[in-house]
Amino acid sequence: MKFNKKSYEAFDLFIFTLIACVVEGLNVFVFNMMTIKIGEFYFNQIYTLSFAALLGMIAIFRWNAHGLIVAPLAGLTSVLVRFSLHQEVSVNLWLAFSVGYFALAVCLLFFHKRDKTELRKDKGMMIFYYFAGYLSLEVVRALCQIGVANYWVLLLDYVAFDLINIVFSFLVFLIALKQDSLIVDMNLYLEHLHDITEKLGGQDVVSRNININVEELAEADEINEAAILDGGTLSREDLKMMEAYRRKFEHRESKYDRENEELESYRKEKEAATHGRR
Repeated sequence: MKFNKKSYEAFDLFIFTLIACVVEGLNVFVFNMMTIKIGEFYFNQIYTLSFAALLGMIAIFRWNAHGLIVAPLAGLTSVLVRFSLHQEVSVNLWLAFSVGYFALAVCLLFFHKRDKTELRKDKGMMIFYYFAGYLSLEVVRALCQIGVANYWVLLLDYVAFDLINIVFSFLVFLIALKQDSLIVDMNLYLEHLHDITEKLGGQDVVSRNININVEELAEADEINEAAILDGGTLSREDLKMMEAYRRKFEHRESKYDRENEELESYRKEKEAATHGRR
């Protein structure tokens, strides 16, 4: 099955969205099954790990605005799991974990007039890219909760609530930056792969650049086979002599055999001449 650019983009975003939704759903479920005991009272665990924002920012870097779909769907999944666990889910919460993730669109500004390849090499800008995305997310989430409490209190609550997520996701983000094919412009990446495929498919690079005599390669392997059969005890010189005798017996010397014989003959003549002068 062959993928064109659009189908590959759809498949890639599907995988990112699937991973984000599964991770968000499992995190909410597992952390909400945990309870904390304080004195004689038990409290449900309200904190959950979340990588939706991180995966959303990576998807945006890979596919521009099309990557915006990943984080909101993951956010909706987390709210659905909360709802299935019979937690109180307000309209504001639905908005905060769906519309709120569209705040990651601020990441698009980083490559509006800048090449992504150059941006990726600038570690400082990539770190700014990450924190700008998260800060925008918290600002819009707090806006979605207006009416529940004071806006600045809500904003601080969201930042405090997500502080561990910000730190954990940042470490993962730094690791992802070291990978060659994760935080990349997929349009350029696919074009690069296409160019390599065309070059390899259009002409046999190996046969063009390297002239290999198959018979001589096979004969070279036979030397190693002799060493194996003998248990590896033969010296290199013994193997050469055995191979030379075998080829002479079979009347099929290669050009390398003839060259080696001539070199050996020349060496012996030179040694004899040297001894004669002495």
